[in-house]
Amino acid sequence: MKNGQQKTHYEVLQVDRMAGLAVIRGAYRALLKNARNHPDLGGSQARAQAINEAFSVLSDPTARRDYDRQLEMTHPALDFQAPLVRTEYILICPSCRKRNHVDDDRGLERMLCGACKAQLLPPRRMPMETDHSRAFRVGIYLFDKGMMGRSLREFEAAVRLKPNNAKYHYWLGRCQYQMHRYENSRKSFLSAVALNPRRFHFHFWLGQINYALKEFADAIRNFTTALKVRPRHSPTLLRLASCYFHVRDYARSVRLLEKAILREPARLQLYTLLGVVYLASKDHGAALRAFRHAEKISPKDTFTQRYLNILGEE
Repeated sequence: MKNGQQKTHYEVLQVDRMAGLAVIRGAYRALLKNARNHPDLGGSQARAQAINEAFSVLSDPTARRDYDRQLEMTHPALDFQAPLVRTEYILICPSCRKRNHVDDDRGLERMLCGACKAQLLPPRRMPMETDHSRAFRVGIYLFDKGMMGRSLREFEAAVRLKPNNAKYHYWLGRCQYQMHRYENSRKSFLSAVALNPRRFHFHFWLGQINYALKEFADAIRNFTTALKVRPRHSPTLLRLASCYFHVRDYARSVRLLEKAILREPARLQLYTLLGVVYLASKDHGAALRAFRHAEKISPKDTFTQRYLNILGEE
């Protein structure tokens, strides 16, 4: 409120008393995310908490009704009698307090006040060109949210600002891998390995790229290097066994899978791949035992059932 009083939830979200749920959601999204008020995006913890609290109340019809009754008692001079029947989107200008009607909640952060031409919502704040660590943190946040395009731009900024940081190259490669840009991803992982050749994840994900591109010889080399750092890492053992299967070195593939099974005896993929390897090496009895183990772990697995039917017909 004015004169130093605490703002109401409507003023925090910059929406009218009669604003519908859609505009409340749009204002919340624009303020917290697009305007980067979220703490993970560099915003204020107190500001983000106020926005979250306002949204949690105003987006719940029962809580909002109770809140309006409370405002009627504490602020009798305000008009709370108008029913919530209007469907227009309304944003209140923080400068001149004019109500601005808009058609929808898209692009709210770019809209200007009809009276004073001030920006209705804070502009989207981009990372400072000298702040590589902030760009990296924002990239991680967006990566976790599945927003790969925006995450990619943040990681590219971090790499551009500090090109000798292996971690930045690694996460740029991870983002490119998720977007199926395998050639670019390989370059990023190679840069990470060149800067820090002892990191397990750098070699593992470089092997993943080689595997996706069917470069099995290179994949075997990178997965083997990763295993020197973590000798009992089951996903690496599984991938390496799969590589040896593709190059028809069935004996090594079986040894790796048996080693992985000792580590994770309840992992379905280990038994199904072991069954396929035994089947390729013409050991149908061992293949049948492997698929029966897989069936015990997941009786409804269609892949396992298909191979069990094939072996049962022979």
